[in-house]
Amino acid sequence: MKKWCLKWVMASVLLLMGSAANASLMLNVDSNGQLLGASGLDIEGELFNVQFLEGRCFDLFNECNEPSDFVFNTFEEAQAAANFLADFVLLDGALGAFDSNTSLTNGCDSTIVCSLLIPPPTSGFFFNPITVTNFVNPSIANRVTVSVNSITAFTSTFPTDSNPLRNFDVFAVFSRVEQPSTDVPEPSALSVFAIGLFGLLWRRNKWS
Repeated sequence: MKKWCLKWVMASVLLLMGSAANASLMLNVDSNGQLLGASGLDIEGELFNVQFLEGRCFDLFNECNEPSDFVFNTFEEAQAAANFLADFVLLDGALGAFDSNTSLTNGCDSTIVCSLLIPPPTSGFFFNPITVTNFVNPSIANRVTVSVNSITAFTSTFPTDSNPLRNFDVFAVFSRVEQPSTDVPEPSALSVFAIGLFGLLWRRNKWS
């Protein structure tokens, strides 16, 4: 009985700590229920904000012609950001059904599918954007994929009349949140509580 209780408490603490990891996440939803983006995204230990925007790469990414114009400079970084959007942002919740109703994501006019484009630069400043593709069909889960179809590569002038965005494509424009530097980071209250509780239960279990 005591061992079962200890395991249950440990699982509960780990669940709470996992939830706290994204405690800073806030969805940006307008008065019409449109998901405009989110702030406080904790992606691999760094905080980011994101906006879902329509427009040209030239206008949205500071002329879109230098690696420094982009927050993510590798496919791996863009992939991590895409995974975060799929796992924590494009979900049904109290603020809206952003998983089951794709048209609630700003810039997505389709009620069937929505693709968020995250363009990391490659050689020659052409792009194979990472996409977060959200399908309404409940039998198909949110997918995070590298786009290899109609938008296989584009330059700073994309989209154009001859190479337009689809009605379910929108750019995910990320920005880093500047963090004040601290010499010695302080542990969170939840972490201290979890460590203390685990230590107490382990000691009681050892001596009983």
